[in-house]
Amino acid sequence: MTQRKTGAALALGGALAAPWALWAQSEPIIHDAEHYVLQAQHGARWQEEDAALQSRLDELEARFGTKPNIIHIMWDDTAVGEVGIPEIQSVRGFETPNMNQMADEGINFMRMYTEPACTPTRAAFQTGRYAVRSGMHTVSFPVEYSGIDAEEVTIGELLSDVGYNTAFFGKWHLGDTEFSYAHNQGYDEAFFTPYNQVPSMWIPAAELANAITGMYPDLYD
Repeated sequence: MTQRKTGAALALGGALAAPWALWAQSEPIIHDAEHYVLQAQHGARWQEEDAALQSRLDELEARFGTKPNIIHIMWDDTAVGEVGIPEIQSVRGFETPNMNQMADEGINFMRMYTEPACTPTRAAFQTGRYAVRSGMHTVSFPVEYSGIDAEEVTIGELLSDVGYNTAFFGKWHLGDTEFSYAHNQGYDEAFFTPYNQVPSMWIPAAELANAITGMYPDLYD
């Protein structure tokens, strides 16, 4: 993926670079062809940006005594550019000024492997790999007795290895097996649903019919 980086909130790119680099020391990453094409085109600029990011990260950690926060928000069924890009939003007829500001001050990732379905896209983000390689290439639907393998390396595990506290809240949708749950995939704290987060669809009657798709209302608080 390529990145558009602006402003001071450059923490995401640099923070992710460190754990990947640590892992790559023992297990070199073999990328797909497109990565090497992009690297040939932008490699020199990437190195300059990485150095600037690392310098900024070091400065922030020295100043505040903690690592910068990384916040990633993912939701389903949103077309490209509908959040973060005012030019596209003007065509659609709406605005999201607060999120646009986050994009301007942070990093707006415009190239990432996604699919028109939930599970593969979420697996790709968590692992950095094509979903077919983690076995999460189709939409998970409980009760299925399967999920993302315990051996998969997630972004949560990478960040934990370099000293971050990690948490996941909301729709996980990467399986309904114990080893696939968010709290067993690198997240210190997790409160999630195995499928959709539609509250009205997870009721005792639906659970008896193996239609587990949301959260009980008494869990909201």
